[in-house]
Amino acid sequence: MKIPPRPPHSPLQDSILALLQEAPRTKQELSEILDRPASRITRALRSLLVYEKIEQQIGQEMRYRLPASNSSETVSSVSKLP
Repeated sequence: MKIPPRPPHSPLQDSILALLQEAPRTKQELSEILDRPASRITRALRSLLVYEKIEQQIGQEMRYRLPASNSSETVSSVSKLP
């Protein structure tokens, strides 16, 4: 399976991630803070969710592909790389 490259975050996505840590209660509140239309914020949030789901799926697939007996060997051999 080919892993899709993660595109760079847009400034809007970075702003949303930073502001979500302050926990605005609604998209409208977030829209007012960022001075951006709510529809644009919705698209950016959906995009972030899609990337997060893709990363989770890739992580799960990688866990299933590693043999259970060799998973610790793989981790220890990778950690010894220069």
